[in-house]
Amino acid sequence: MINKILSVSLCFLAPAVAAQAPFKVVGEQIDFAVPSYAKLAFMQGTPAGEYQAEYVDKSESVESWKKFFIGYKRINQGDFKQLVAANVKALPQLCSNLTFSKFYRHKDPFYKAGDIISWVFFCADKMPNAPYGEGTVMTFLQGEDFLFQHWSAWRPTSADLGANNLGIDKQRLAQLIRLGGTVNLCNKEAGKKCYHNNLQPE
Repeated sequence: MINKILSVSLCFLAPAVAAQAPFKVVGEQIDFAVPSYAKLAFMQGTPAGEYQAEYVDKSESVESWKKFFIGYKRINQGDFKQLVAANVKALPQLCSNLTFSKFYRHKDPFYKAGDIISWVFFCADKMPNAPYGEGTVMTFLQGEDFLFQHWSAWRPTSADLGANNLGIDKQRLAQLIRLGGTVNLCNKEAGKKCYHNNLQPE
């Protein structure tokens, strides 16, 4: 079973299990357009159950990415609020220098069938592949059959973290938060069309 706690992308939390060959997901799933310059770098789980998928630039690896990181996770149905609370509780235990943590509720999210909330945090720990820290926008969604997490991450390229001390400009951060509100869920088997295959095999 995929660990349900803290699906963050910090490099010292890299998946402890080996990636599987990409597989086609069935049932309720994340419906979101990954960038054209992305590749599916990690996938683990089962087609009809829990799974996790991670994307990086085509020129990079999931272990040492620099340009961008996107992850998705499907979790067996449970308590939405407990999932969010468990992630919040676990993060300070794994990041000794958490300099920012804030939740955002989307005023008009694309997904309206269940709860959705985005969490922005920045870990300023110096890590081997992220010497200036790492920031994340993580979105939690409550589906009909599963719980879901979608996250986008960035790694500053210099010690100058800018005016907001997050290593990302205000406009780009706002864009990532808005992207969280555009995440949707689909289920082809239940007649809910999926518009993106997220680089899954056909």
